[in-house]
Amino acid sequence: MTRFLMPLRDSVALVRFAFTHARQGDLFIKKAAASTIGDLVTALKELFDVPNHQVDVIGWRHAEKLYETLASAQELGTSEDLGEYWRIQLDARDLNYPAYFSEGDAFDAAREDYHSHNTQQLDVEGVKQLLLSLPEVRTQLALWTGEAG
Repeated sequence: MTRFLMPLRDSVALVRFAFTHARQGDLFIKKAAASTIGDLVTALKELFDVPNHQVDVIGWRHAEKLYETLASAQELGTSEDLGEYWRIQLDARDLNYPAYFSEGDAFDAAREDYHSHNTQQLDVEGVKQLLLSLPEVRTQLALWTGEAG
């Protein structure tokens, strides 16, 4: 299973970016890295120096997903790429269906959904670097190793 990894600072930056760049109805998505749950567990075990700590693999729980999807291919087809973010614009079309029956609606079928399986994948070292950039993790690591002062 993969999950997006987005530190709080990136979440705050996303909200600030949206406040300054949003139009009514816009939805913003941060292009974030992801990792497997296994790599996240391995990174934590290595950082806290507990290589033999038992980890129980329980498999999928009821209604759990293999990966997280943040935007569908159809949404991305009309989105605006803003570098670190996508702007998904409000679909303000009316219910004038005859126009779509006779003219159709262009859709790029080559595009795929944006999800935690097809974004940048962090390996164990990448996850460790991300975790070590978090003050909360550094504090807990210092307490764990007795280096807190």
